[in-house]
Amino acid sequence: MKKHLEPQEDELKSVINKIREMDPNKDFSDIIITKIKEQNIKPITTIERRMKMKKSVIATTVAASLALVIASGFVSPTMAESLQQVPGVKSIFKLAGDLGLRVAVNENLVSLPNVSASNENLSLVVPEIIYDGTRVSLSLERNPKSELSISNNPLKKDIKNVSLLINGEDIQSFGPDNSNDIVVFQYAGVDNDSVILEFSDLRNQGGKILPNSFDLTLNVELKGESKTLSIEVPVKKNATGAFVTNINATKKTEDFTIKFQKIEITPVTTNLSTVLSLPEGKIYDPLKLNLAYDIIDSDGNSLKLLSSNEWHETNGNELTSDIRFQPFTTIPDKITIKPYIIEINKNGTFKQDTNGEVLKQYLTNLEVEVPVKK
Repeated sequence: MKKHLEPQEDELKSVINKIREMDPNKDFSDIIITKIKEQNIKPITTIERRMKMKKSVIATTVAASLALVIASGFVSPTMAESLQQVPGVKSIFKLAGDLGLRVAVNENLVSLPNVSASNENLSLVVPEIIYDGTRVSLSLERNPKSELSISNNPLKKDIKNVSLLINGEDIQSFGPDNSNDIVVFQYAGVDNDSVILEFSDLRNQGGKILPNSFDLTLNVELKGESKTLSIEVPVKKNATGAFVTNINATKKTEDFTIKFQKIEITPVTTNLSTVLSLPEGKIYDPLKLNLAYDIIDSDGNSLKLLSSNEWHETNGNELTSDIRFQPFTTIPDKITIKPYIIEINKNGTFKQDTNGEVLKQYLTNLEVEVPVKK
């Protein structure tokens, strides 16, 4: 019986054979992403057969399956291995599904340090890094040195711990004088041997601002490895076109108050800073009040949520938040911030509708419209 993805694989191979004479220096990723918008293609959910691509492959253009996986952010290990052989689409940032990181690549905001650390079994390499003043994102690749050292686990699962130094100082020295730590987020890369690491300072929560440029020491502990691998990575802020819009708006209900402080906008990230306050004597409990926000542009488009740093004092009545979203494709003249409450089950999980979407209880009386001063 033939496997159900063979037609897509054959189509991809056919297109590749036609592009061997194309310009090897041209980046076709934008063409690929644009092409998906022009075609009605059903999603590819699994890949059952390893595709073989010669190293002489130059680029690809309109292969529907390839366009789809890049545009949707889904890349299987097999497809990722093939894509890495195509000049112009090698970037982990460009394939990982984060619009801001794709923009950073397209606008040449990404540094390519290509620094590494090795032991007898493997190497860890940092191919890319971007610091836009709001978040630091770096890609990390694992390169096994032999078949015996190949792990069946994704790198994300094999990482036991990540610690960071900024110019030789523990990154937590840049945090506020409370229990709020700077967190290193981990996101899946494009295959088993890649991951994206990300962190932000806590300057809006009492911490120190990271320097415009610094030396980052990345210490990684891996399962099955006795020694920590340390990589020195030079970091420089590249926040061309970044700006801050102060909101300074307050919305109240009988149960709580929201202070909308500011929005920081870069080509890579949109960051919203808020403070949620309960009446004196009340204790903040996220299981009872899980407040979140949508950011909507003037055309009604909603930004995708990325991550957040939130802190509240034990037995305290305030929650301070920095909430990061993907960037605007075009900076609007105004935006609308729409608070909502996430409905929670008794076991602590989010309630979902029949489509698997999180149920949101919008608080229309607390919406804030913000003119954007560019």
